[in-house]
Formats: sequence, structure tokens, C-alpha cells
Amino acid sequence: MIIQLRAQEMREMEFNVSNTEPSSDTIMEAELEHELEKRKQTETELELESQKLIEFEMAMKLLEEDVQGKQDTIVSLRSQLEDIKSLNLELSTKLAESKRTVQVKEELISMMESKSVSLVETAQQLDDKFLDTQKEMAAAKARLHVAEVELKTEKEARLEAEQDLKIEREWRERLQETCANEKDVNEQLAQEIVFLKQVSNDYENIRQENLRLKEINREHEQTLEELGQQLSWYKLSLDDLKDESTTGKVWEKDGEVTSCKICSKEFNIARRKHHCRNCGGIFCDKCSDNKMELASSANKVRVCDNCYHYLLERNSKI
Repeated sequence: MIIQLRAQEMREMEFNVSNTEPSSDTIMEAELEHELEKRKQTETELELESQKLIEFEMAMKLLEEDVQGKQDTIVSLRSQLEDIKSLNLELSTKLAESKRTVQVKEELISMMESKSVSLVETAQQLDDKFLDTQKEMAAAKARLHVAEVELKTEKEARLEAEQDLKIEREWRERLQETCANEKDVNEQLAQEIVFLKQVSNDYENIRQENLRLKEINREHEQTLEELGQQLSWYKLSLDDLKDESTTGKVWEKDGEVTSCKICSKEFNIARRKHHCRNCGGIFCDKCSDNKMELASSANKVRVCDNCYHYLLERNSKI
């Protein structure tokens, strides 16, 4: 538009020059040169304005892309909020399950105490009721096997709970990093951040509860180990009262035994099973690394720690 106006002025100026007297040619030429300079200057300004217009359009496109990115971020944050709410519901359910687990373990403690009393009474009656004691020992072994199976189930449940807790902790760390990076951009989510802090406190309470349950489980394992040791010594005492000719070996099957009878550690690829050649029981390598000469074998064979101490004591008496 500016160029058209300038062109029209130049045509009028040329028309006026053609109609002007020859005496005014010099003045008109000067004015014409001045107008030409203005025209060049105007064209230069027009080019600058065109470049600014192009830059402005590019800036507008970049601004629109930035606005679209911010909108996508808001949608993503809303989706994360929904995930947080669903996770909170899952945590409430897991907390209720943990409470039920604590109740079951309390019942197990009571049952183990009753078993301990029964074993003590059985030990006091060993001298007068030898035959009855053998039957009670068989029943005690059966109950101990049931307790070991229950303990194994509890260990698996505990490992599963620890894995769930680890996943939740990693998820919480990722959530905290996201909140820290988006803090300046999303000030309107302050209430949700307070809610996340409350969730973190719930996580800490669950972690403390898990530690307490681990301590209770450890006490249960110690109780079972003590009971196993007492049972082993009761067996050795009974073996002292029996004649060697009446002592029968029971060669246990590999598939029926999952843990060592002395240390109660479960068998795996690294911890293999070994039979005691004296009592026929299955033990780990650490609890059966002794070798002795038996009446049934001319060479030294593997025996468990209980049989090893018992045989040494019996040989020393002989």
C-alpha cells in the first residue's frame, strides 16, 4: 500500500515537472531526487517490517506449541492424580490384610506356647511312661512338621509383602521427583501435594508395622529352633534308654523334607540335602559334615551333628 502511494506521488511529480516552466527544472530535479531517496528509505523500512512480521508469525507458532505442551502436561498430571487415588485405595486394603496377619500370628504364638507346655510335661513323664512317650513324640513330630509348613507359608507371604513394599517405595520416589520438577509450574496442586505427604506417612507406618512383624517372625523362628533342639535332645535321651539292637533307622525321602532339621534352613541349589547314615534324617552340609565309623560300615560315613555328639558321648562311656 505504501509503495502504491509513493508511485502515485512520483507520477504526479513527473506530471507537474512536465508542465512546469524550464526555469524551475533544477528545483524539480532536486525534489525528485529527494523523493527517490524517501522511496528507497520507505522500501527498506517495508522490508524490515516484512521480516518483523515473519518473525512475529514464527513466535506465535512457537507460543501455540508451548501452550499445547502445557495443556498436555496438565492432562498427564490429572491422570497421575487418578493413579494416586487408586493406589491409596490399594494401600488401605493391604493395611487391613496386615492387621489380619498380625491376628493370625498371635494365635500361632498361643498355639506354640501350648505346644511347649505339652513337651515339658512329656519330658517329665519319660521315665515312667516310656511306651506312651514314643507315641507322644510321634504326635509332636507331626505337629512340628505342620508348624514348619505354616512358617514356610508365612515366610513366602512376608517376602511377597516386602516386594510390594519395595515397588511402592520406588513409585513414591518417582512421584516425589515429578512433584519437585513441576513445583514452579503447578502451584495449583498444593492440596494434592499435602495429600501425597499424608500417603508418605502411611507408607512409613506400614514400614514400621512390617519391621515389627519381622521381629515377631524372628522370635517365632527362635522358638521353633529351641523346640527342635529340645526335641533332638529328648530323642537322644530316649536313645540312651533303648538298647542298640532295638533302634531302627527311618531313611527319610528327599521329597518329604524341605529344610534342615537342626538349623531349619531351607534347601536350595546352594544348600543341598545329605542323609545321616546313623539316624537316616536329612540335613544340610554344615550340620552333617562329621564322619564316623558305624557298626553297619567299616569305613567312616557321614553323620549329623546330633548323632556325632551322641556317639562320642556313648563311646566315651564305654
